Amino acid sequence: MRLLALITVVGCGVLGGGGCSNVLGIEDPTPDFGDDGGSRTLVSIKIGPDPLALPLGVTEQLAAIGTFSDGSQADITAQTEFSVTGASLTVTPEGLAKAIAQGSSTLTAKIGRISGGTLGQVGPAVADRLMLGLGDFRLAQGQRAHLHVSAVLTDGTMADVTSTAMFASDNTGVATASAAGQIDGGSQQGSATITVRSGRAQAVSLKVTVTSKQCRPVINELQTGSGTSPDDEWVEILNPCTAAIDVAGWTLVYRGANATGSTDSSLMVTLAGQLQPGDLKLFVGPAYAGANDGQWTSGTLGQNNGAIGLRMGPRDTGPLADAVAYGIVTAGHPFIETKPAAAMVNDKSAQRLPFDGHDDDNGETDFTQVTSTSPKSLNAP
Repeated sequence: MRLLALITVVGCGVLGGGGCSNVLGIEDPTPDFGDDGGSRTLVSIKIGPDPLALPLGVTEQLAAIGTFSDGSQADITAQTEFSVTGASLTVTPEGLAKAIAQGSSTLTAKIGRISGGTLGQVGPAVADRLMLGLGDFRLAQGQRAHLHVSAVLTDGTMADVTSTAMFASDNTGVATASAAGQIDGGSQQGSATITVRSGRAQAVSLKVTVTSKQCRPVINELQTGSGTSPDDEWVEILNPCTAAIDVAGWTLVYRGANATGSTDSSLMVTLAGQLQPGDLKLFVGPAYAGANDGQWTSGTLGQNNGAIGLRMGPRDTGPLADAVAYGIVTAGHPFIETKPAAAMVNDKSAQRLPFDGHDDDNGETDFTQVTSTSPKSLNAP
């Protein structure tokens, strides 16, 4: 007995630097959580959430709730040590769980010999942050645009969520928003806020302003030549409107950079029939080898400087539905819309961006020159 007492004194008083309750390292099967009012022992531990379900890449702090011998419960997270079995989750001793692979794992919380567990399930990554393909923009009445939505997922990767996102307008008389990001200008002037939601990500929004202008077909893209031939030229017409447009008898015409008089320099093609919503028509010069909807017989477009008009009627006199001047063009030219687009160069096209049909009546800002030309295809699909 004296020998046992000596061991206790040396182990706790001398080597331990003070009193201790478990010098031999034996776990207490019934941890004591008593206070000055009495004692109680821990009976069980429950982990929350139970079960745990996380998307890939997400972290969540676990909680441990203890049930005691007197029937009471308390949060004992700070006193609990957490662990995990399985490859889908990691967890710190303090209970911070992270989803690292799809699948299931078992989480355990322990104090002494008392423990509790729960199943942790990791599913696919979901949208964490949304990004819109457009900022605030303007539409004519009856004009259609398409809004693309990308998501930064919870695992850090990117995905196009346009087809699954939810779109809503706060002013449907001005603009409506429907599935797959279709935004339609209404029949009244004003502004509407379009809100986009996807999964657990915070909603994002932009403002659409609908002008007093009525939607009409536009010159959507053009090329004035290539390294192969200066006659490898073409003009693409788009109907960006929500309704079909009868274009029978309309004309596509060209004017030289200095042609400020009453006559057009040349007739390129005469249109026929109707353009359905979203229709693209491609009219081309003699050196263009691809599929097209009509061709002129000789090189017409000025390589660097010039202007193209889409008339709602015959050459010279039909009202202009749309026009684009490019390069150095004489002041007062009838095809200038505010300012000309940049001078054209071989193997580049001028596209309406950031979306097809974008038309603020300013050639300088409506058109962007690109090397990845897209005749008879959308510029921003």
